[in-house]
Amino acid sequence: MEFLRRITIVGVGLLGGSIGLGLKAANVPGAIIGVGRRRETLERARELGCIDELSDDLESAAAQSQLVILATPLGVFAECLEKLAKVQHPEMVITDVGSAKGEVCARAAGTLTMPDRFVGSHPMAGSERHGPEHARADLFRGRPCVVTPTPETSREAIDIVETLWEILGMHV
Repeated sequence: MEFLRRITIVGVGLLGGSIGLGLKAANVPGAIIGVGRRRETLERARELGCIDELSDDLESAAAQSQLVILATPLGVFAECLEKLAKVQHPEMVITDVGSAKGEVCARAAGTLTMPDRFVGSHPMAGSERHGPEHARADLFRGRPCVVTPTPETSREAIDIVETLWEILGMHV
């Protein structure tokens, strides 16, 4: 799992926090960096064990990451993708947890410097609750996940994203 030695999760609420907890429960050895706007939410996520490190600077947190997961509201994706475009490198794979794939994938293709390293994802899991205090390591276990690569998406990126969801117990 060398490709998961540094993971950045943007948005550490229910879904992002659950990804972090699930990766830790699966003994994924990489560092998990949480990125968000509210320091108190990031600190709470770290206290709960969802993340190892926290940052309010997406570009610096993601610059050394092999995997970046967008777990923010869809309205924030455009800003996140613009920031990621500035630091994207050939080892970085980007995915998301959004439900609207057409718009997200089109925006990634038009914004990222290496759009072939973006793989849209729709993990079908969640709750009416939000925030890291409701995150669960088993939130994704046994649930379906739709992965939406484009014809240009690299096979390696697809494999990495599918592996992520399989580690979390999802049916891809």
